[in-house]
Amino acid sequence: MIYLDNGATSFPKPDSVIKRSARFISAANPGRSSHALARDASEEVYSVRKSAAELFGCETEEVAFTSGATAALNMAIKGLIPDGCHIITTDMEHNSVRRPLYSLARDEGCRISRISTVHPERAAEEIRGLIRADTRAVVVNHASNIVNRVLPLWEIGEVCREYGLIFIVDASQSAGKYEIDVRRANIKALCAAGHKGLLGPMGVGLLIIDKDLRPKTILEGGSGTQSREAEMPSELPDRLEAGTLPLPAIAGLGEGIRWVMNTGVNNIRRWEKMLFDIAVRHIKYATVYERHLSGANLLFNVDGLSAAETAARLDALGFAVRSGLHCAPDAHESVGTPEYGAVRASLGPFTTERDVLLFARALNSLH
Repeated sequence: MIYLDNGATSFPKPDSVIKRSARFISAANPGRSSHALARDASEEVYSVRKSAAELFGCETEEVAFTSGATAALNMAIKGLIPDGCHIITTDMEHNSVRRPLYSLARDEGCRISRISTVHPERAAEEIRGLIRADTRAVVVNHASNIVNRVLPLWEIGEVCREYGLIFIVDASQSAGKYEIDVRRANIKALCAAGHKGLLGPMGVGLLIIDKDLRPKTILEGGSGTQSREAEMPSELPDRLEAGTLPLPAIAGLGEGIRWVMNTGVNNIRRWEKMLFDIAVRHIKYATVYERHLSGANLLFNVDGLSAAETAARLDALGFAVRSGLHCAPDAHESVGTPEYGAVRASLGPFTTERDVLLFARALNSLH
């Protein structure tokens, strides 16, 4: 099997990720006791927080662990955005943003405006043009999960700084592939999956939140601190981490982050762009959407076949791809795919030139 579904989860994982996760499967509960095993677990969690803070340009206490990017986005969107306000987002959002925003509009009276990202470089000015008196937040997908549209975070962050807006970023597809500095880009909440570009296991994500903010809590429970209080602690990250942390996944994530930092985010991105360009040059008989934008995602359809049929045939030939709407129906509408969507081949740091050449040959054979 040649794996081309890294947009769903990265595969394979570095050996160090697997070994570190296994090391902490049988471990004590971090932050709950003072014995040596619990201290060892707590030190591991702190070490991973420190690595994440270094990667994203924030302070250690601003790094909270969640069950994934979806949880992080729900916590940020529902915890930071005030009721009844105006929110600006984009036409490329994944359902992990689209659905929480819909919930705010339905239940809390929020109004939603969307910018077009057909020209990503214009996103900041598009956002500026939609700001009004009751605008309080901007929520954007940094990098699309179906094509290679990437928004300029620094420019958008400057607009948000100018107007005092809460800037929330979905970095599910960009963390580990693009340089992100939350301070420089004025990002108030950065949400990321641990199991994609950061190469960690499934079951852990990151919510990096400005230490001056105190979001409403979406989950409440044991935190290991201030146990007499009926409310969650006000301090970060304890305020956002109710219950036992997924220590094996966090430990593996730490190794994934270190692998990314040692390899170099820019080197990973350049590698994936090079592979994309090679694939596109060799694909003769398929419609490739937005082929002018190089990156990790190659979205396509084959004439005469539905996306599901194409993916099934590629699977039979030994290629793992994903068909459908990819939990992003608005994005597919923006790109202009058919009602059934398209097929996505998503590259990763372990994809090889041979992989993409064999993939292009197999795809051409479906014609």
